[in-house]
Amino acid sequence: MCNISGYAGTRRAAPILIEMLKKQEFFDGGLSTGIATVDNEGNLYHAKVLGSVEDLLAKTDAINFPGNVGIIHSRPDDNYIEHAHPFV
Repeated sequence: MCNISGYAGTRRAAPILIEMLKKQEFFDGGLSTGIATVDNEGNLYHAKVLGSVEDLLAKTDAINFPGNVGIIHSRPDDNYIEHAHPFV
């Protein structure tokens, strides 16, 4: 089962999304993980890794992505970076 969370609000989305997905990963997931945020100017920031949220944090600067809107996703059954969401 995939885990996915979204956020649209007044606070920075990345830290909120990461915490949301951390709370879901014990259900299933963690073989490929990705995040995308959008800032007020419409710039897209994205990262994806093979591995869990912890791998995303260790290998990318995703926690610092700007933007108040975003999504995060973790897939349990695939080990190809091309299949990790978000698809850009």
